[in-house]
Amino acid sequence: MKKLILLLFIPFVSFSQNLTFIGENSYPSTIEFEFENKERDLFITFLKDNENTLIMLKTKNVLDYKEPTIDGKMIIYLDNGKVISSSTPNYKDYVDYFCISIYPLNKSDIDDIINSNINSIRYAIVDKYEKIANRVASNTANSPVN
Repeated sequence: MKKLILLLFIPFVSFSQNLTFIGENSYPSTIEFEFENKERDLFITFLKDNENTLIMLKTKNVLDYKEPTIDGKMIIYLDNGKVISSSTPNYKDYVDYFCISIYPLNKSDIDDIINSNINSIRYAIVDKYEKIANRVASNTANSPVN
């Protein structure tokens, strides 16, 4: 329930309180939320880029020689049954053993997220050998990561 309340205030309050640095850019951002996965947990943050809202996915992967990234389609499943998808990330990187990708969200996606809790997120980790590891992270954590 805490996450639902926090997600309702994302567009109004949170963007001015945090700053996320990615590559050579910085973005006003929300706090980081943790989603549980059997392999490695997924961390999400909502970013603001001018008038656009983005979602950043981040997960740990220690096999750096494989150059892993979060790539391909990202799907957000909401508790109300709606599904949000984004085909490809705007940005992807691998730094300090973390795969990081940023996906665009449109206004209707944000409205849907505000009106319902995120149940889970499906994403894929792709390495330089084109090996794909599809994963689903669930919204079972009770509090945001500080």
